[in-house]
Amino acid sequence: MIIFRGALNTECEKYVDSRLKKARLTSLIFLTLFGSIPIVITGLLLHPLFFIALIIGVPMVFAEVFLHDKSFKDRPEEIIVDDICVEIKSHYADRVIFFDKIGRLYDMGTWYKVQSNNYYHTLLVFQKDLIVEGTLEEFETIFQDKIVKS
Repeated sequence: MIIFRGALNTECEKYVDSRLKKARLTSLIFLTLFGSIPIVITGLLLHPLFFIALIIGVPMVFAEVFLHDKSFKDRPEEIIVDDICVEIKSHYADRVIFFDKIGRLYDMGTWYKVQSNNYYHTLLVFQKDLIVEGTLEEFETIFQDKIVKS
Protein backbone atom coordinates (compact mmCIF):
# COMPACT_ATOMS: atom_id res chain seq x y z
CA MET A 1 0.00 0.00 0.00
CA ILE A 2 1.23 3.46 -0.92
CA ILE A 3 -0.16 6.60 0.70
CA PHE A 4 0.16 10.17 -0.54
CA ARG A 5 -0.77 12.87 1.98
CA GLY A 6 -0.29 16.63 2.12
CA ALA A 7 -0.85 19.85 0.22
CA LEU A 8 -0.12 20.05 -3.49
CA ASN A 9 2.68 22.29 -4.74
CA THR A 10 2.01 25.34 -6.92
CA GLU A 11 2.51 23.50 -10.21
CA CYS A 12 0.02 20.76 -9.30
CA GLU A 13 -2.48 23.32 -7.95
CA LYS A 14 -2.34 25.25 -11.24
CA TYR A 15 -2.98 22.04 -13.18
CA VAL A 16 -5.89 20.98 -10.95
CA ASP A 17 -7.38 24.49 -11.05
CA SER A 18 -7.22 24.58 -14.85
CA ARG A 19 -8.92 21.18 -15.02
CA LEU A 20 -11.62 22.34 -12.60
CA LYS A 21 -12.28 25.45 -14.69
CA LYS A 22 -12.65 23.33 -17.82
CA ALA A 23 -15.00 20.93 -16.00
CA ARG A 24 -17.07 23.84 -14.73
CA LEU A 25 -17.30 25.43 -18.16
CA THR A 26 -18.32 22.12 -19.73
CA SER A 27 -21.01 21.65 -17.06
CA LEU A 28 -22.27 25.18 -17.56
CA ILE A 29 -22.54 24.74 -21.33
CA PHE A 30 -24.26 21.36 -20.94
CA LEU A 31 -26.71 22.70 -18.35
CA THR A 32 -27.49 25.73 -20.51
CA LEU A 33 -28.06 23.77 -23.71
CA PHE A 34 -29.92 20.79 -22.33
CA GLY A 35 -31.44 22.24 -19.19
CA SER A 36 -32.44 25.86 -19.17
CA ILE A 37 -33.25 26.44 -22.85
CA PRO A 38 -35.88 23.64 -23.07
CA ILE A 39 -37.32 24.73 -19.71
CA VAL A 40 -37.61 28.35 -20.85
CA ILE A 41 -39.30 27.33 -24.12
CA THR A 42 -41.72 25.12 -22.20
CA GLY A 43 -42.39 27.99 -19.79
CA LEU A 44 -43.20 30.37 -22.63
CA LEU A 45 -45.64 27.88 -24.11
CA LEU A 46 -47.40 27.11 -20.82
CA HIS A 47 -47.86 30.46 -19.12
CA PRO A 48 -46.09 33.82 -19.00
CA LEU A 49 -46.04 33.83 -15.16
CA PHE A 50 -44.27 30.48 -15.23
CA PHE A 51 -41.67 32.06 -17.54
CA ILE A 52 -41.10 34.90 -15.06
CA ALA A 53 -40.56 32.35 -12.28
CA LEU A 54 -38.03 30.58 -14.47
CA ILE A 55 -36.14 33.81 -15.14
CA ILE A 56 -35.64 34.07 -11.38
CA GLY A 57 -35.19 30.35 -10.68
CA VAL A 58 -32.70 29.29 -13.35
CA PRO A 59 -29.97 31.76 -12.25
CA MET A 60 -30.49 30.61 -8.65
CA VAL A 61 -29.87 27.01 -9.72
CA PHE A 62 -26.72 28.05 -11.60
CA ALA A 63 -25.49 29.98 -8.57
CA GLU A 64 -26.11 27.04 -6.24
CA VAL A 65 -24.37 24.56 -8.50
CA PHE A 66 -21.37 26.64 -9.47
CA LEU A 67 -20.80 28.95 -6.53
CA HIS A 68 -21.73 26.81 -3.56
CA ASP A 69 -21.05 23.26 -4.76
CA LYS A 70 -17.99 22.27 -2.72
CA SER A 71 -17.10 19.29 -4.93
CA PHE A 72 -15.62 21.74 -7.44
CA LYS A 73 -13.31 23.09 -4.74
CA ASP A 74 -12.52 19.78 -3.07
CA ARG A 75 -8.87 18.69 -2.97
CA PRO A 76 -7.60 15.24 -2.07
CA GLU A 77 -6.37 15.02 1.50
CA GLU A 78 -5.07 11.49 1.11
CA ILE A 79 -4.61 9.12 -1.83
CA ILE A 80 -4.23 5.41 -1.11
CA VAL A 81 -2.92 3.06 -3.79
CA ASP A 82 -3.45 -0.61 -2.99
CA ASP A 83 -3.52 -3.82 -5.03
CA ILE A 84 -6.74 -3.17 -6.98
CA CYS A 85 -7.63 0.51 -6.83
CA VAL A 86 -6.79 4.10 -6.01
CA GLU A 87 -8.84 5.61 -3.20
CA ILE A 88 -9.10 9.39 -3.04
CA LYS A 89 -10.10 10.74 0.36
CA SER A 90 -11.14 14.36 0.68
CA HIS A 91 -13.16 16.57 2.97
CA TYR A 92 -16.43 16.40 1.02
CA ALA A 93 -16.33 13.06 -0.78
CA ASP A 94 -14.32 9.88 -1.17
CA ARG A 95 -13.80 8.32 -4.57
CA VAL A 96 -12.43 5.00 -5.79
CA ILE A 97 -10.89 4.38 -9.20
CA PHE A 98 -10.10 0.79 -10.12
CA PHE A 99 -6.87 0.12 -12.01
CA ASP A 100 -8.68 -1.01 -15.14
CA LYS A 101 -10.21 2.50 -15.40
CA ILE A 102 -6.81 4.20 -15.32
CA GLY A 103 -5.40 4.66 -18.79
CA ARG A 104 -1.98 6.26 -18.40
CA LEU A 105 0.09 8.17 -15.89
CA TYR A 106 2.11 11.00 -17.36
CA ASP A 107 5.36 11.74 -15.55
CA MET A 108 5.52 15.53 -15.20
CA GLY A 109 8.82 15.57 -13.27
CA THR A 110 7.77 16.04 -9.65
CA TRP A 111 4.28 14.58 -10.11
CA TYR A 112 2.09 12.32 -12.24
CA LYS A 113 -1.14 13.31 -13.97
CA VAL A 114 -3.68 10.57 -14.62
CA GLN A 115 -5.68 9.76 -17.72
CA SER A 116 -8.79 7.85 -16.75
CA ASN A 117 -11.43 6.65 -19.25
CA ASN A 118 -9.95 8.82 -22.01
CA TYR A 119 -10.12 12.03 -20.00
CA TYR A 120 -7.84 13.33 -17.30
CA HIS A 121 -9.34 12.75 -13.89
CA THR A 122 -9.65 16.25 -12.49
CA LEU A 123 -8.49 15.77 -8.94
CA LEU A 124 -6.14 12.83 -9.22
CA VAL A 125 -2.48 13.80 -9.29
CA PHE A 126 0.32 11.93 -7.57
CA GLN A 127 2.91 14.35 -6.22
CA LYS A 128 6.09 12.34 -5.70
CA ASP A 129 7.27 14.11 -2.54
CA LEU A 130 3.95 13.51 -0.73
CA ILE A 131 4.51 9.77 -0.26
CA VAL A 132 4.20 9.02 3.46
CA GLU A 133 3.94 5.24 3.24
CA GLY A 134 5.60 3.06 0.63
CA THR A 135 8.19 4.16 -1.90
CA LEU A 136 8.23 5.76 -5.32
CA GLU A 137 9.80 2.56 -6.70
CA GLU A 138 6.83 0.51 -5.42
CA PHE A 139 4.44 3.02 -6.99
CA GLU A 140 6.23 2.87 -10.33
CA THR A 141 6.24 -0.95 -10.17
CA ILE A 142 2.47 -1.03 -9.67
CA PHE A 143 1.91 1.27 -12.67
CA GLN A 144 4.92 0.17 -14.75
CA ASP A 145 2.90 -0.54 -17.89
CA LYS A 146 0.90 2.71 -17.59
CA ILE A 147 3.63 5.32 -16.96
CA VAL A 148 4.53 7.57 -19.88
CA LYS A 149 7.60 9.77 -19.56
CA SER A 150 6.94 13.35 -20.73
